Amino acid sequence: MGASRDLVALALGCTARAEGRHAEARAHTHGALRRLQRRGEGALLRSAACLAGLLEIARGAPARGVTVLAARARRVEPAPR
Repeated sequence: MGASRDLVALALGCTARAEGRHAEARAHTHGALRRLQRRGEGALLRSAACLAGLLEIARGAPARGVTVLAARARRVEPAPR
């Protein structure tokens, strides 16, 4: 039940962000992030963090948004030569 609740919260947050309701979007997104982190749900946590980064950019804090995106980016090893 927890994961579905968080998926709904993320969807509501994404919709609120798209409609310019940044405070509401932030509340939904950050609530989901906290719960996902407590449960240790890695893949969904990365997606939620990306949404949080995009939200920060949309609300006029591009440096913070890019920092959030970079912090949650998965490290990719270079291909062997």
